[in-house]
Amino acid sequence: MWEMLMGYLPKMTRVHKEPQKVIRNVEQHKEINIHLPVLMIRKSSRKLQQYCDCFVNSSVGVRELITLKYEISKCRAEVISILFAMAKDPERFEIGESLTSSTKIVDKETGVAFNYYNFVSGWRDDGQRIRNPSVYINGEQFLNADETMMMARVFESLKTMQKNEYKLQEELKTLEEQTRVFEIYKN
Repeated sequence: MWEMLMGYLPKMTRVHKEPQKVIRNVEQHKEINIHLPVLMIRKSSRKLQQYCDCFVNSSVGVRELITLKYEISKCRAEVISILFAMAKDPERFEIGESLTSSTKIVDKETGVAFNYYNFVSGWRDDGQRIRNPSVYINGEQFLNADETMMMARVFESLKTMQKNEYKLQEELKTLEEQTRVFEIYKN
């Protein structure tokens, strides 16, 4: 109060506002969001750019991609190589019948069996499910929480790809081939 009487006003501090997560293209966002970890692992720049373009402010999408990259980096190298194999060749993995909350996924080349349990432990204030996934590899559970969550996101992507008859996989192969051809003629 005394400062105001003497003509001194304290400097106002600016409150940094985060850009709002307003989605411009909801349908495309839903389509790409489920596959985001696979797209990040495969480094599919065109699809990742499409994801960022779904938002009114593309910096929101960029921030989400940076967060995802950080989450992937928390995984051990062995887990990342499993995720890479799943992302690169999803048809190599046989996905069993999905029961209410469990799915069995078997690697046809190595015979490694993954049991994926997708438990819902409640609901957030924003209406989203609180997921509590579990992943067993050959009957053993030895992944940490970050690795389990990333593996669960890739499994959800694989299940969706199987339902859509691997259309995304074919589109990604076409995009990668186009990139290779353009790189040849660029040099």
